[in-house]
Amino acid sequence: MPGWAPSHAGGRFALMDAHPPLEIAAWGDQVVCAFAQRNRLVCAFFDGTKWGAPEPAGVPGYAAAMAHFEGRTVYLATTKGKVYRLDGKTWVEDSPAGGVGQGRLPYPGGSPTRLSVAGKVLVAIWTDGKRLVTSQKPRGGRWSRPREIFNEAVGVHWLGAPVRSVPNFVPLVWSVARTESRKPGGGPARFVRIPVTQPE
Repeated sequence: MPGWAPSHAGGRFALMDAHPPLEIAAWGDQVVCAFAQRNRLVCAFFDGTKWGAPEPAGVPGYAAAMAHFEGRTVYLATTKGKVYRLDGKTWVEDSPAGGVGQGRLPYPGGSPTRLSVAGKVLVAIWTDGKRLVTSQKPRGGRWSRPREIFNEAVGVHWLGAPVRSVPNFVPLVWSVARTESRKPGGGPARFVRIPVTQPE
């Protein structure tokens, strides 16, 4: 993919920790990829044969999560707390009320926002560092009012959910920040199912 690897790498590099990460999703019968290039968010499109040149995404922040909903409908969450929908090759803001998680979590490359497609519903899950919040958007509908699903008193260290889930729930896993300041890494992991109701 042009523009993703540093030019001085000479085609030889190892990805140790994407800071900020690369996000990729289906886009119809093609692929779209969002990543940082020279401190800005860019997108590259793969037409099945070759990658196009990276194009500025035109939105602030870096890629936090990306999910293919259907056809050419792709959603992108950014580290600036917004969700965008790809319209042609333009990103249009389409966020739940109040936005989503901002910045990064303590885990290297850790995103405070996850997007998951469960049947005909797009589910956004995010954290402000302690509270875990979710909102759901049925195909052709609007985002539901955000609701808190858990409050982690010591803080969230890492957050994970699949890009595709079963129709009736999204599995969410997160690790708790350690309370002992001298020990690196996260503490115990927690798991919850987020119920999803499909539109009729």
